[in-house]
Amino acid sequence: MPKTSDEILTGLLSTSYKLDETGVASLKEEDGSWKDDALDHFIQIDQQRVTALKGDVDKQLGERYSRGKREAMEALEKQLRDEFGIKDVDAKGIDLVKHIVQAKAKALETLPEEKVKAHPLYIQLEEQARNFPKTLEEKIREREQSLVAEFKTREQQRAAVAKAKTIFQGMKPILPKNADVAAAQMTLLDNYIAGQKLQFVENEAGELVDIIPMKADGSGRLEDAHGHPVKYEDLVRQGAARYFEFAVGEDKGGAPDPNGTGGESGGGNGGGSGAASAYSPKTEAEYAEAHAKILRTIIDPGERRKELDKLKAAGVRNGVVSA
Repeated sequence: MPKTSDEILTGLLSTSYKLDETGVASLKEEDGSWKDDALDHFIQIDQQRVTALKGDVDKQLGERYSRGKREAMEALEKQLRDEFGIKDVDAKGIDLVKHIVQAKAKALETLPEEKVKAHPLYIQLEEQARNFPKTLEEKIREREQSLVAEFKTREQQRAAVAKAKTIFQGMKPILPKNADVAAAQMTLLDNYIAGQKLQFVENEAGELVDIIPMKADGSGRLEDAHGHPVKYEDLVRQGAARYFEFAVGEDKGGAPDPNGTGGESGGGNGGGSGAASAYSPKTEAEYAEAHAKILRTIIDPGERRKELDKLKAAGVRNGVVSA
């Protein structure tokens, strides 16, 4: 026969909340409806059930943890006993460890000195102790050499920039009237010099006597198209001409005046500025000197060709060279 809803509910409450028919009936009115506090009563019973269930779970977890910890400790103790040959001692845990340490320390006290010195660890430590002063001295010397090299490099760079500025000032640059703007613009020259590969030549006293421009990869000296070495002064002039303007007629490192103006330079027998009349060699020696200066000071092949043509025209005009 099918069960009624009241029978099913009573069965559920009696199973989950341990309430028999009498207990369920106590929560109902005479007409069979639930009392106002019936729900609160069920909630209280459920809370008690959850608390009891949680207690059981915590208890089980605690027991499992204790058992696992005990088994792990027993396994460790067995491993220690087997490894160190401890058989006749009942000590456990930390007491077992203390016993092993004390036993080994006592054994070391009776170990002959010869065996101690023959031990690989002793030999290694002895070697390190013996080499320590030498190693320390080498480290100090390496650091000193590194610091000296760094200091010398900075000093050489400062010297290169200082010399470049001296050459630059002799070119009569046109700088902004505002001192701050002029100083900012001068950093262009500093950066240009810093970006060059240079070789510094010193005399026996350690004094800087020459600065040789090198190729970017440091494989050799910097040369012009004819294989002539580029002097540092000419390198500075060529770089300065990229970033600055100069008073008309001043030497810009042999570069021709784009406006075709400017007087003679180099005593009338050479130079790299002005029109063709700037060249007026009177002898073959003057012609050769002017020719060498053009090759030495003008790096750009096109500009160099123009100046050589002007010089030759002047030499032909003066009867120094043949056409």
